[in-house]
Amino acid sequence: MKDANLTTVEKTVVVGEEKPFVLARPRFEATAAGAVKIANPQPGYRYVWYDRDLPLFLMQPPRGMYEGTFTASDGRVVEATGAVVPATNGKWIVETKENKNDFSTWVRVDAYLAGPHAWPKTVKLPTDHDGHAGVALQLTGDTTEEEWLKTEGETFLHAQWKGAVADGRLTLAGTGREGGRFELFYSSFCEDPARPLQVGTEFRPPKPGNYYVAAQKEDTGALSSNRVGVALTCDAQPAPVEPLQPDAVKSCKLLLWLDAADMNADGQPDTAADFWTWERGIVHGWKGKANDVDFKIMHYTREG
Repeated sequence: MKDANLTTVEKTVVVGEEKPFVLARPRFEATAAGAVKIANPQPGYRYVWYDRDLPLFLMQPPRGMYEGTFTASDGRVVEATGAVVPATNGKWIVETKENKNDFSTWVRVDAYLAGPHAWPKTVKLPTDHDGHAGVALQLTGDTTEEEWLKTEGETFLHAQWKGAVADGRLTLAGTGREGGRFELFYSSFCEDPARPLQVGTEFRPPKPGNYYVAAQKEDTGALSSNRVGVALTCDAQPAPVEPLQPDAVKSCKLLLWLDAADMNADGQPDTAADFWTWERGIVHGWKGKANDVDFKIMHYTREG
């Protein structure tokens, strides 16, 4: 590193490599305390709870931005950038692919051969991607004859290209009069505005709603590339309520009291004998809409 006075400080930093991983849906169970817990936690992971999912504007690898270098055929090494982005209406999908869809992906890489403030030299290539996250892509293409791919101001690197996008790297080698080698690394690491609400296998929601959990490796701190959603209420076990008797109502004057637990209106909750061994008082005389069915000849059961 250099400051404004060109004073140089050198320090070696080793950055470890961590492959992306996906959290499979865990098994959620409600607890008596009104919380939810992960019933099958995996060893070596902690669980991080959020009140929102990953933002939709964050593309999942292999899609995203890449930065690195381009080594030209004459040995020059210059700044380079790249992008792996969704196609529009399958425009770039490989035509021989059996399952065509609108979720394909194409690649653009730029080499700044004339400096960072000049127009770069560009390569555009289709891929075999079907839209899924966390998969490797193979890149092949010939930019020597595909002038129709250009937009205004673009200049292509003319060569035959072959490469791959995998494990956070985009590598692309070209043979021909303007060939060379791109070595790019994934750089679409946006700061997520959401902050964890809680860390652990058990979570108590602050209010009813949808919540999301991610897995984090305890040894490296790496987070899963996805979050799993679950809908929660604040109280899993509502407080018990004592039955209210008609003479206990003080807020108004009752004109009619209907109690499904006391169909014969004797002031006592009905028992099994009331339902099976005798004709049930006030139900007598009711007429059904189905051909005036007499309810006296019907059998009754109570569920719940």
